[in-house]
This record gives sequence, structure tokens and C-alpha cells, in this order.
Amino acid sequence: MVDGPVTTCNSYDSATPHANGGGAAEMLYPTEYLNSLNYPGLSPHVLNLKVGVPSILLRNINVTGGLCNGTRMIITQLLTKSVEAEIIMGTRVGEKVFFLRMKLIHKEPSLPFVLKRLQFPIIFSYAMTIQKSRSITQEDRCLFTKTRLWSRAIICCTLKSYFPRSMAQITALAQLISGDRNRTIAARIYQKWVTYSYHIQAPTGYCCMLIDEMNYPKLVNMRYGDKDFLDNLMHLNKVYMISNFEMSRSY
Repeated sequence: MVDGPVTTCNSYDSATPHANGGGAAEMLYPTEYLNSLNYPGLSPHVLNLKVGVPSILLRNINVTGGLCNGTRMIITQLLTKSVEAEIIMGTRVGEKVFFLRMKLIHKEPSLPFVLKRLQFPIIFSYAMTIQKSRSITQEDRCLFTKTRLWSRAIICCTLKSYFPRSMAQITALAQLISGDRNRTIAARIYQKWVTYSYHIQAPTGYCCMLIDEMNYPKLVNMRYGDKDFLDNLMHLNKVYMISNFEMSRSY
């Protein structure tokens, strides 16, 4: 649906035997069969590209230059043998990069051969998986790494929530700093869980994940003794006005 012509790039596929396989794998498997194989992390045989479309890089090409696995980009120009794109994430946002076709090697255990595909190492990326999103962290990412719900917290950042626009004197979660008191926040309850101590095998706390209007997440720690009261008070996906709390960083 994006305006502009589509450029179709076909890959060159080949098969080689495993290290101890022997034989001529390229003679046993027709090119049409190799072209039909698609696996996660591997560009398709028929890759349709278009200027202005968001995409994601599937291989590490130049880490220091911003071209690494998981880099999100906007395609800005399609040349004969290369692609120009603008980085839209990380520390190199706005920089223009170029990359060529490269040999993508996929070793699928269920296949009796190693698939080699010469193709641009990108795919369209209007959404991304949990694994790819692990590299996208917030300034206070330490709040997530100490919980088992770190990956879920990253997903929260992509969800759209709707809040009343008439709120006054509301502090955004991203603006909270250590030691903040007497602030009022408006946030949606995304997730609730109980933390346990592996040493004494007993519950130690009650936590929840808050999401504000800008989809910014924050971890809340509460006393386990208040669990029953808070669990009945806080309902998932409901928006609450919260005050009388203390903000601190977790390391």
C-alpha cells in the first residue's frame, strides 16, 4: 500500500552437504525446491523492496557503523547492486547506510544439507519478535533485567493505550527520577505477579507493571502483606491515578 514501484530481488540458492555428509547435495535438490525454503532469520527467495518501507537487518555487517542484527531502517534508495537505508533506532538514528547482497548460511537440523542463499539480509519490519526487541532498552532498563517479565515489559512499549486528555498536573513515567515524592501519575495496569525467594522458598513481594500514555513502562514493588488488598483494588488494563509513592532506581 506504500506509494511507489516495487523492486523484486531474487536470491541465488545452493545446497552443500554437512561436514560429514559427503555427496553432491547440489545435484540432489533442484533450485526450485531451495527457493521455496523459508526460515526465521533468513531473507526470502523473492524479496520485494520499496522506498519508504521500514525494514530490519538480519545479520551483523558493521557493528561499529550501525549495521548489526536487529537494526531497524527505512529504505531510502534502491540501486542496482545495493540498498540505501536510514537507521531509525539506536545511537545512529538518521544516518544513511549501504549494504550489498551477502551469503546467508542456514543450518537447519532437519535438513540433510546446508542452505546457502545470496540475498540482501533484510526483511520488512512493521512488527518485530520478542527476541529482536531485546536490544531495544529504556534508559532505566535495570528495572526489567531483574524480573522474569523483562521480555513482556518490552512488548508493553509497543501497545497503544488510551487515556483521558483532561488530566492536569500528571507526571509521565519517563519523567520520574530517584527520590521523587508527592507526584501523581496516570497509568494502566499491564501485569501483576508475586516475587519469590529461592533461598527460603516463600513469597517476598508483590509487583506490577505500569504503562503510561506514551507506552512507557515502570516496575512497581509493593509489600507482599498488601497483596490481597491490592489485588482486589487493581485490575488489569484499567487506568488509575496513583500518588503517595517513592521512586528509586534498581541495580
